[in-house]
Amino acid sequence: AQGICGNHDAQYGGFGAAPKFPPSMTLNFLRALRSQVEDDSAERINAVCHTTLRAMAHGGLYDQFGGGFARYSVDAHWLIPHFEKMLYDNALLIDAYTRAWLDQQEPLYAAVVEETVAWLEREMSAPEGGFYAALDADTEGEEGRYYVWTPEEVDSVLGPSLAREVRAAYNITPEGNFENGRSNPALVEADYSIRETLADARRRLREYREAERVAPGRDTKISTMWNAMTIRALADAGFYFDRPEWTE
Repeated sequence: AQGICGNHDAQYGGFGAAPKFPPSMTLNFLRALRSQVEDDSAERINAVCHTTLRAMAHGGLYDQFGGGFARYSVDAHWLIPHFEKMLYDNALLIDAYTRAWLDQQEPLYAAVVEETVAWLEREMSAPEGGFYAALDADTEGEEGRYYVWTPEEVDSVLGPSLAREVRAAYNITPEGNFENGRSNPALVEADYSIRETLADARRRLREYREAERVAPGRDTKISTMWNAMTIRALADAGFYFDRPEWTE
């Protein structure tokens, strides 16, 4: 536990330098050790786990408008991901955020679980049952094209007043943080209540991109192991969040 925590990035969360992969199993392992360590080490484990989970939930690794996590971040602060979405990553992250919510009933953790489950149901569910394996990173030959925005695009969907709030909360700027002046949304607003008020705006932006953009390619194989991980995560989340439809 001391060795793992010693490699923690106290500023941005995660372990080591870029690229950073979501360390779901490491966080669960650390939490499992808390009852076996001294009080100060248990406090250190809590700080490490929640710093990382909050950073990932605020960053561009998380699809802020559509739910679900990309595979890894190319930078140290979780802003720009490799935009591929993998079923097993999201199964592990649903599990990690569910367990973190049991530690601290942070509404952001519950929202991440709910939105990621909604993404699974919406984009990854096979009609015959089970979940597909992955979504590609690129569309029309450009990585991330499906997920990134210019201020003008946000304005055109939401109108200038609401768009101004969304752009401020999600750091969508004229300069952009990605390629060609586009921005990958990241939640820079610390007040969770503002995130809640923007739920309808996020839905409208998601529906716009679904209707107007070319969707990423989908790997439609059904992996038994990855599905087992997902089913386990959904069963636990359904139980702890009192959402029996997830368990079903």
